[in-house]
Amino acid sequence: MNHPAQPACARAERPRLSPPRRRRAALLPAFASLSLLVALAGCATSPDPRDGGFVSGVVGLSGGYQRRIDERRETLSAEQAAQRRLAVERQEVELERDAVRAELQRAEQKLAAQQRRIAAERARILALKQQSAAERARLAELKRAETRAGDAKRKLRAADVARDPLPSLQAKSRSIEQELREIDGMVTAVGGV
Repeated sequence: MNHPAQPACARAERPRLSPPRRRRAALLPAFASLSLLVALAGCATSPDPRDGGFVSGVVGLSGGYQRRIDERRETLSAEQAAQRRLAVERQEVELERDAVRAELQRAEQKLAAQQRRIAAERARILALKQQSAAERARLAELKRAETRAGDAKRKLRAADVARDPLPSLQAKSRSIEQELREIDGMVTAVGGV
């Protein structure tokens, strides 16, 4: 087997590049790597699968969904705990409101008793046909006690347990109690009891 010599044009010879072309050829792999890096950076992932994209979907499958579920469960637990705290606070306020309501009812009963005492004393004093200066003074003091009892009754009626703020109700209750003690002192002084 004799191989004839290959002609000169059939030999594969590397073409020689000019220096600017050589530089471009050397930069080509770097440019390709940079382009690939930019393309991959454009495929940025997001832990939220709703943001879309293939890469985000794959990342979502590897824990993104579970992370979102866990976050929502934590939020739900925190909201439920806050709701329970508010329910306890509401119950405490209602208990205090009930206590004030009971105090106001006791004050109303005391006021009714005071008014009955005033009426009895008035009747007793008026029954005495002999009205000396002292009796007139006692009658005037009794009239002042009666006026104050009427004022206390208006205050008592003005207290709205269902709507007034609790601190305001407590202050009104203390004020009415003080006024009732003073009226009691006035009636006691007039009656001599």
